[in-house]
Amino acid sequence: MKQGMKLKEYYKPISEEVEFEDFLKRYDEIKEHFGDYITEETALQLTVYSFGHQPIQKISDVVNGSNRVVRVSGVVEEIEYFYTKGMVAKLKLKDESGVVGVKFWKDCAELVKVGDVFEGCIIEIKGFLKQNEIFVSSAENVEIKGFEEMEGIFLGKERANEKCRIALAKDDAVKIVVLDIDPDVNFGDRIIIRQDSVERVGKGDPLPFFNRIADLGQRVNLIGRVSGIGIKRGNYADMYLSDDSGRIRVVLWDSKVEIFKEIDIGDHIVILRGYVKNGEKSEVHCGWESLIYIVEKFH
Repeated sequence: MKQGMKLKEYYKPISEEVEFEDFLKRYDEIKEHFGDYITEETALQLTVYSFGHQPIQKISDVVNGSNRVVRVSGVVEEIEYFYTKGMVAKLKLKDESGVVGVKFWKDCAELVKVGDVFEGCIIEIKGFLKQNEIFVSSAENVEIKGFEEMEGIFLGKERANEKCRIALAKDDAVKIVVLDIDPDVNFGDRIIIRQDSVERVGKGDPLPFFNRIADLGQRVNLIGRVSGIGIKRGNYADMYLSDDSGRIRVVLWDSKVEIFKEIDIGDHIVILRGYVKNGEKSEVHCGWESLIYIVEKFH
């Protein structure tokens, strides 16, 4: 790229606040000060920084650093967990160059809780890079840019915080997408989710995305029948789920306790995005990110 084009590229983000002549003057001063110790591109970056602007960086350029402020943009590939106690959310952010772990704290984590940030949405963040993770503690440092179109098999939905949480089987995982609309689709439909619409494009086979009770991993998707009902204790309750391979205890946390009031022995239940703790496969937990609902019969 010619020097003139590079100058204009770096100047563009601050063009409304800074005169081009002032930008060139600062650039020349930085080049003169550092001489051959820095490249032309580094000098341009320092010039932009000096006017208070931080350009978006590629994830591959920041993941090997530490102890500095970075600004990146990408698609939320996965929300790994969300803790209501302490308000912490951990997610994976992906751009065309790589993937980085991101931790949201306090009011920033609230964006995940209310469904403003979800798997498939595009965000731009500014945070502190430490040990190859970006820590973001203020919602002011998160800009929601839009939504990546997704196609997959519909597995279920629930209403939460005036939004609709959709479980979508995509590739080899179950994604949770949050929409303002409540689509009229059925279990097993192949759908395309866009910013403000859901299109049914055919049928798919959802069963390969479900586990058997005898063969659980860290993430759990189950279809089974209620074979036992426990008791409610504080903010959790338990029940037992069975399929043709075995029986397991299911622990319902916080808002998921609501279904405990509705279930009866013999009801058929779908659990999506449950999890097992520390490799302990004797029970499945259903928390904030899980979906659980009653179905009339097995599909």
